[in-house]
Amino acid sequence: MTMVEEVKTSRLKEKVKHPKRQMARRILIFVSFMLFPVTIFYLSPYLSFAGPIQGYISACLLVFGSLFILSLFVGRLFCSYVCPMAGMQEAMSKIQARRINRKTFFVKWLIFIPWIVVIILLPILFAEGFNGVKIFFGMENEELGIPGISILSFQGIMIYYIVVLLLLLWGFIIGKRSFCHHMCWVGPFMVIGRKISNWFRIPSLRLKPENEKCINCKRCDRICPMSLDVSKLVQRGNMEDSNCILCGECIDECPKNVIHYTFTSQKKAQVPEITIEK
Repeated sequence: MTMVEEVKTSRLKEKVKHPKRQMARRILIFVSFMLFPVTIFYLSPYLSFAGPIQGYISACLLVFGSLFILSLFVGRLFCSYVCPMAGMQEAMSKIQARRINRKTFFVKWLIFIPWIVVIILLPILFAEGFNGVKIFFGMENEELGIPGISILSFQGIMIYYIVVLLLLLWGFIIGKRSFCHHMCWVGPFMVIGRKISNWFRIPSLRLKPENEKCINCKRCDRICPMSLDVSKLVQRGNMEDSNCILCGECIDECPKNVIHYTFTSQKKAQVPEITIEK
């Protein structure tokens, strides 16, 4: 049997899988998106440096710091299981499922680099000393007496709908998860954390292929919400990619169980490269 015939046979025999893991993941990010009006300021790029400039450690700064630390051990898992913006983007992908051209992935660095410079340098240059921890900095809502809820003001409502509008436009115009690739201000902390994890060989959650079992059906490419060429990562024997959010879609879609989760260093997660005939 030729490779093409084997792939066709596999597609006929294997049904598309919808395991409980992916159902649970989608429920989590949907609930997170429903709570986004409450939590949006906890992910605010402005409050993350405005607080330190005035000498306060805010909830926003603590969230970004926690994401950096967590990324040392679980990579960008937040992006696939918790991020409120992920919930809307994955819902949008059912309407506009166009894959993102990998050549445009560089755009995120035009945001990442200035953003990291701003969040580090501004507090250093303009900080007014240290005044303590103020968890609800920028979210006091003193008139209503309910701190910590983002949209209890006209300003909060406007910011929320501007972000939602950006998510909608980028999803319709460019393709699935385009906001993650081109505009996200949360991702840089996890990308940097992952790089550090790789450099120091810190054991963390990763994907590992058994590429000798791959039949090159490319189901993993089609299902990947981040538009990655997963089949190429499998064949090279190294699944590491800064755009991978460890959602596990490729694991659950693969008819041959080629890809698995593992908790180890990047080097130990690699296997020898192979070439599969098309």
